Amino acid sequence: MSKFSYSDIESLGTTAEEQLNNIIALFLKGEILRIESGDALEGSSTSHNTFLIGSGKHEGLTLDSPLSTLKGASGAIVNRLVTVSAHTVLDNIVFMQDGDDTNLNHLVRVSGNSRVLFTNCLFQRRYDAPVQPPGPGITNCFVLVDSGSSATFQGCTFRSSHSTGAMNGVGTVVQNGNAAAAPALGPLPGVYVIGGMNLTTHNHGLTVTRLGGEV
Repeated sequence: MSKFSYSDIESLGTTAEEQLNNIIALFLKGEILRIESGDALEGSSTSHNTFLIGSGKHEGLTLDSPLSTLKGASGAIVNRLVTVSAHTVLDNIVFMQDGDDTNLNHLVRVSGNSRVLFTNCLFQRRYDAPVQPPGPGITNCFVLVDSGSSATFQGCTFRSSHSTGAMNGVGTVVQNGNAAAAPALGPLPGVYVIGGMNLTTHNHGLTVTRLGGEV
């Protein structure tokens, strides 16, 4: 039986819930592991894990299991540093700096020659978080992608804790550690921003490839 659960079908009884969960498990060909606030992120296999992060605040995550997928329920917030070192998909998650020093310089770091897809995610730094003048070696940013790794941000939002969403000073949103920007059709490695919203008044790194405008 899948570990995915629905609170709105409890009234249907245990049998109905088990049947629905089994259908979902067959469709996805694997388990969906639900992670509640305070739970450790532990996969059931060495690869191809799928997680549903529940509403509430979660501590930092280390994602090193290949081909994992993390989906956030409404209100799922990660408020410590997230490090990704394996091919991963992250969807509908809020990455927020709200006082912990682990994500003071950046909210997410992508490394290990991994390929990462962020869709419909929200990234929020404190208004007065450390910033650096744009340049190839900076590490103060919203997301840091190390050389050799690739990332795509599709429909994502970047903002600060200020009421306007703007940051205090000049800085960088997504920083690409690769020496050159990748063309729209590759080859890898490359960092791509597709649409979305940028309220920070910061720009993306010079080697980030933008496809479509951000509002």
